[in-house]
Amino acid sequence: MKLRILPLVVAALATQAPALLAADQPPTIALAGIANGGLAHGTVPLRSIASDDVGVASVQYFLDGNPLGAALTTAPYALAWNTASATSGAHTLSAVATDTASQTTTHAITVVARGAGSAFTTYEAEDGAVANPAHVKRLATLA
Repeated sequence: MKLRILPLVVAALATQAPALLAADQPPTIALAGIANGGLAHGTVPLRSIASDDVGVASVQYFLDGNPLGAALTTAPYALAWNTASATSGAHTLSAVATDTASQTTTHAITVVARGAGSAFTTYEAEDGAVANPAHVKRLATLA
């Protein structure tokens, strides 16, 4: 009787083993709140959507490789970024998701920040195109 059961157990394990032995997948993350190439001024709400097949341990935001605040360990993964702490110009903003197995995934974008004490002017083409400079009007200068 024992010999008849053994092939059934082996067959069951053979069909279930791939699912049981599947490797833990790294997390996924999508940075939201500001678009790639977007202009950042004042306090910018950042948020990320992170998920993992086992569990997300944390999400950490970075500006040019430097942490923005502490790692967030519970959803929603949101942070208010005060751009006054950044120099004016292009910066790399990233969000790093870490799962419970210490695997990480990064989503990075480029943003243009207006830091403290700087001014910039916003322009708009009256006809929707900038081919003719005569049709461009100044919308605002922010100090």
